[in-house]
Amino acid sequence: MRLFLIVSTASFSHEAAMNGLRITSFMTMKFDFLPKG
Repeated sequence: MRLFLIVSTASFSHEAAMNGLRITSFMTMKFDFLPKG
C-alpha cells in the first residue's frame, strides 16, 4: 500500500511538473508575441 502511494505521488508530481513546464512555455510564447517596450 505504501509503495502504491509512493508511485502514485511520484507520477502525480511528474504530471504536475509537465503541466507547469507546458504552462511556462505557453506563457513565454505568449509574451514573445507581445511588442517589446
